[in-house]
Amino acid sequence: MSVTFIPTFDVLSIICAQAKSQIEDIDNSVIFDGPLQDAIDAQFGQSLRASVGKAILFAGMSVDQPLVKAGSGAAIRSSLAVDLYIAVRKRGVDSYLKDVEKILTLSDRLVFEAFDTSVWGEDFKSMIGSMSLRARTRQDTAAAAFAHRQTWDVVPLRKKK
Repeated sequence: MSVTFIPTFDVLSIICAQAKSQIEDIDNSVIFDGPLQDAIDAQFGQSLRASVGKAILFAGMSVDQPLVKAGSGAAIRSSLAVDLYIAVRKRGVDSYLKDVEKILTLSDRLVFEAFDTSVWGEDFKSMIGSMSLRARTRQDTAAAAFAHRQTWDVVPLRKKK
């Protein structure tokens, strides 16, 4: 019997699906690679008026190093470092506090609701062994959006063939 890995794209996809299933205020999710600002521009720039006030979850491999547990010098378990960015398109000066509240609330809900083990869906459980928050930070973005970054250590399950 051999053991195979779960592809990173599938891990990112199931994380996005889990977040969207728990937080109805996320309008869209995007798996991306590259600079966050490029991803924000590509998503929000498609239709400026239609995207005002929208919230998008961006998921990708982290810019940080994953955690590795070792025994006798050999890796015995390696996590996948995943960055989740929640971005909110600003509505303008008059709505500044509402936009700040929205980004903070969505960021809190990602941490405290979306990935609580009590709400993991069956598909999520079949692919993810554990998921723990490492850090949560505010991101510098262009004037059109607020964004928060969350770095998670994710341990994908192995599949037996």
